[in-house]
Amino acid sequence: MKVLVIEQWTPRTQIFIEQLNRAAGCGVYHAQSLDEGLCTMKERHADVIVVNLDEQEQEGWHVAEQIRSESLDAHMLCPYMIFLSARRILDEDARKCWDLDVACMLREWWPAVFEEVRKALWKRRKRRMNSTIRFQRHQGHYTLHHCKDMTSAHICVPFQPVRLAVILAGGLGAYTVQSIADDLGLCCQSVKKYIWELREGDLQAQRELNIIEPDRDVFWMERKAGGTLAGIRANIIWI
Repeated sequence: MKVLVIEQWTPRTQIFIEQLNRAAGCGVYHAQSLDEGLCTMKERHADVIVVNLDEQEQEGWHVAEQIRSESLDAHMLCPYMIFLSARRILDEDARKCWDLDVACMLREWWPAVFEEVRKALWKRRKRRMNSTIRFQRHQGHYTLHHCKDMTSAHICVPFQPVRLAVILAGGLGAYTVQSIADDLGLCCQSVKKYIWELREGDLQAQRELNIIEPDRDVFWMERKAGGTLAGIRANIIWI
């Protein structure tokens, strides 16, 4: 698990990073600007990003949208975002950040910030499921593999279903089809079609692995009162 801190370096920043490393028990990387941070995010595959919002020349929700967009373009899981400020963030900006699942916190409340990082990392750790899916990145693109013991089989699906799978592996238990369609710039019907392709591709991979009782619920979709939900019931490995 990896944490990225985006803030201009000062001796106090170094102390913050060292204490965060001890509190979270994971690798902590540093970038001095948002542009540098976006590059580091994609290189290191950060799980959590901590941004000093006081140093940015735009509102927090714009920063959040930029991070989400860069993650999507890189076909990677968007990190959980924590924005820090020495002063209270304006209500409208804070509301938009919360809508994007961004935590807004005071910069000086270090113990609370560390606890938020620990909580975010805990949520990202894999759950024990019947199946395991490996997301393997090569030259900016992901491939999917169904794993069994020490072997695996490639889940052969086109580019768009792979992008969809990356979103589904984002750490939440379920996502609405509408929110996925918005993120990918597609219609809901296309999302449903790609989920079906993922399911069929995964079942074929399981057949190649000679799995006698295939797991048919790895890529799932279910209609609820508030809309159709989708997700992945599998342990996720990122390489």
